[in-house]
Order: sequence, then C-alpha cells, then structure tokens
Amino acid sequence: MTSDCTFAVDFPVIKDNDMQIHIKPSDNSERYYAAFVEESKCEGYDKYQMAQRLINMEDSRLQQGFYGEGITWANAPWMLSGEVTKWGRDDLFWTFSPNRKYNIYVFGIDANGKRTTDVYYEQRSTLPAPESDMTVEMVPQETTYNKFTVTFKPSRDDEYYIPLLVSKEEMQYVTNPDGTLDEQTICEEIEQHSQLLHPEGRDHPLLQRCFRNRIHSARLRMVRRQHHPLLHP
Repeated sequence: MTSDCTFAVDFPVIKDNDMQIHIKPSDNSERYYAAFVEESKCEGYDKYQMAQRLINMEDSRLQQGFYGEGITWANAPWMLSGEVTKWGRDDLFWTFSPNRKYNIYVFGIDANGKRTTDVYYEQRSTLPAPESDMTVEMVPQETTYNKFTVTFKPSRDDEYYIPLLVSKEEMQYVTNPDGTLDEQTICEEIEQHSQLLHPEGRDHPLLQRCFRNRIHSARLRMVRRQHHPLLHP
C-alpha cells in the first residue's frame, strides 16, 4: 500500500437487479475501483485475496484488448475518483440477481494496476424480484436449416423479456417427470447467460436480445453456448 486513503460507502437505493453506491474517499486524488461480486464467488477468499483476483481479471482483459484498443489502467473508464454516486449495473456494468448476497469491494489502484489502499468490504443483498403476470406469444414466421424468425407479442409493454432457445434434444433437461417445464432450471440457464453481460454493458449482443415496449421480430441463430466465468484465479 502506498496511500492511507479510506472510503466512506453507503447504498442509497437497493433494487432487485441493481444497487446504487455512494463513495466518498478521504483523498479526492485517489483513483479507485468498485466491484460487486456474488457471495458464492468469494467463498474461501479474504478481502485482500478478492481484490487481487479482481485486479488479475481486469489486467488480463486489458492485455487482451477486451475493452478496446489503447485502454489501460491509466485511462480505464471504470476507474473512479472523487466523491461519486453510481449504479452497480447501469454505470459500472456488474450483473445482479434478485434476493442474492453480494460482496462489495472498494480499493485504490494506480496507473500500473497495483493496489494502493486498504480494501473496503461490505455485504448487501438485492431485493426479491416482483412477480409479473406478463405473457409472451411467439409466432414463427420463417425457418431454414440453421435459423428461424419469430414474432414476440408481449402482454405488457413496460417489462423486459429475453428469449431462450432450447433444442428438442435438450428439452429433457428442462422438463419435469410429469411433462411440465422445470422453471428453476430454465431460470438458472437464463442467469448463466446474463453473466455474459458483464462488463460490456448494453452493447453486448445478448443484451440486444432483451426486448421491451413493442411487438418484436427476431432472427435467432443456433449457436453453441459457452460459459465465461466472472473471475479468474
């Protein structure tokens, strides 16, 4: 550590799918990083080990040009300074699930990716998701050997929805013995896909398949799913 800067942190608003964080550093010149990590991904690691894991993750992405050409620790857009109020999802591009515990870490990082301060740590939980009565009608329009077009007609225009493509062969894994759909497994599958949204935000192609406010026609292509872990050891 090269700085004695500390962080006063509070959470003005907590929702089912986002948290607003207010951070006030004792030194406004300190550059710092804020992370929201689901509790299960932090098991077995103390706050200092988690900080290093987060640094390793970001360092690997920077070296691979994940955020774009010329982005380094010195100019990374997710680095913060001064007193800020940010949304974890909408501003910092972390993903959240309802009714889950999240560990929040805040610590200083210099232009070379080295931790400069002690690690602030706190745990907060998202709210349970509100129940929805929305239904979505799906009307097939066109089919070829590797893609098809479907029109989605939601019963509400003020909620998001996401299509999940399941092949006939895979239906056995999301169906209960009585023939009904296994909603828990389907929700877990959707959650796994949602992890891919971090940290690219709203330009990620998966997020472009989340629709709202209109009847929407989409051309879906059969692709092989690939899991991207949030953190690397």
